[in-house]
Parts: sequence; structure tokens; C-alpha cells
Amino acid sequence: MKIDQMMNELEKIVQRLEQEDLSFDEAIDLYNKGIEIYKKLLLMLNETKTQIQDVYAQTQQFMGGADIES
Repeated sequence: MKIDQMMNELEKIVQRLEQEDLSFDEAIDLYNKGIEIYKKLLLMLNETKTQIQDVYAQTQQFMGGADIES
């Protein structure tokens, strides 16, 4: 599942949890599913952040430390 899909799924879970017509068991199941998606999403975002930092560092090295926005 991609990051945007996971964020959409997490948002749907939050919306469902905000409804008052859920049973306790349904709410617990949805909450647990949301926690699992959140954990995976956090890992993916951290991996993406690391990849971006690596690309930026390589670009800086290639540019001889010059600011790439120049």
C-alpha cells in the first residue's frame, strides 16, 4: 500500500470511529487496525525522509557544498 492510500485509509478509520453507532468490539477492531496502519505509515515516511536526505547529501557533494537553490 502506498503512503497516500494508507493516509486515506487511516482517515476513513477515524471517521468511522467518530460515529456513535459502532459497537465496542467494532471500535476496538478499527482502533487496532488504525494503529497498525499508523505504524507502517510512520516507517514508510521515515524511510522516505532518509532517502530524501541521502539524495540531498549526494547533490550537495556533487555541487561541492554549494547551495542547490542558487
